[in-house]
Amino acid sequence: MKISLEQEIKEIDRTIREMKKTATLHASLQEKLEQQKKIRELESRRNTKRKELYESQDAIDRRRDELIDNIERQLRQKHSVQDIFTFRWTLQ
Repeated sequence: MKISLEQEIKEIDRTIREMKKTATLHASLQEKLEQQKKIRELESRRNTKRKELYESQDAIDRRRDELIDNIERQLRQKHSVQDIFTFRWTLQ
């Protein structure tokens, strides 16, 4: 999940860079304005993806901490042996 989000963010960054380069080539103000709107939408999408990435990293960190705590609890447990039954037999 984390790798997928990172790849999406990189792809969006690449697209934004390309769009910024081509935005300067447009002759009319209308075309430049439309290109800037598209860039702004992509930047917003990229920011959303970054937020999702950070949230997923936080969730992974929380889960890892929970697992570590569980392991520590298991290591602290004390085991004891208690006789429940006693069998006696003799051979004749």
